[in-house]
Amino acid sequence: MRVARPLALHLRVHNVDPLPLLTAVGLTPRSLFAAEERVPMSVMNALWEGAVTATKDPLLGARLALMLDFSMFEHEQSSEYTVLQLMATSATVGDAFARLARFGPLGFGPASFAVRLGPTETEIVLTSLERLTPSIAEFFVLTHVRSLHLLPTTPVAARAVRLAHPPPAVPDHEAAYQKLVGIVPTFGAADHAIVVATADLATPIPTSRPPLVAALERRAEEELARTAPGHSLIDRVRSAIAR
Repeated sequence: MRVARPLALHLRVHNVDPLPLLTAVGLTPRSLFAAEERVPMSVMNALWEGAVTATKDPLLGARLALMLDFSMFEHEQSSEYTVLQLMATSATVGDAFARLARFGPLGFGPASFAVRLGPTETEIVLTSLERLTPSIAEFFVLTHVRSLHLLPTTPVAARAVRLAHPPPAVPDHEAAYQKLVGIVPTFGAADHAIVVATADLATPIPTSRPPLVAALERRAEEELARTAPGHSLIDRVRSAIAR
């Protein structure tokens, strides 16, 4: 429900009743606050596609990415936001994205991020076992373009953003994305990805809290073992031994 809740709030703010959209995909307002409830990505896709139609806003995912305030994750919260808390309390940008890749399935379900480290450039790639509607893919990717600005002591600018879907059918979409997120994505790419300078991964995060990170990682490993078999540390060690 992590993806549905900001969407419902955005709809309310813009005078669109989210109830008919929720009902159409089999959800209820109560389910928005059920932290442990896992909703299939197909349902989330249908909800977001309905929201784009209701708002007549193809840039919905990009707009919602701007709503996220990482300062709320500087202190321990409920387990619902463990991944974002781990990022906000990591020591460096590189540490934050390594934890996003490691624990991403907790926050994004069938979607996850991989970090492809290169000598000069590093790619943070969004992958998914299921189809992602363009608005959800943009929300996931552009949320972390925003985190590059908000988390470190010095904002880190993405060198490039790639999105696998076509550009939205809006006039001058390049100017719209430049205004919203400070960069124009390349559309129709082979994948969804953020490209950063590898040197920028060493940029410190001022809200680093090593004791909290240790506690959150223990919680995350337990939750992965329970809800995402094959992703926990024990599972990865077993897999390495088997190879």
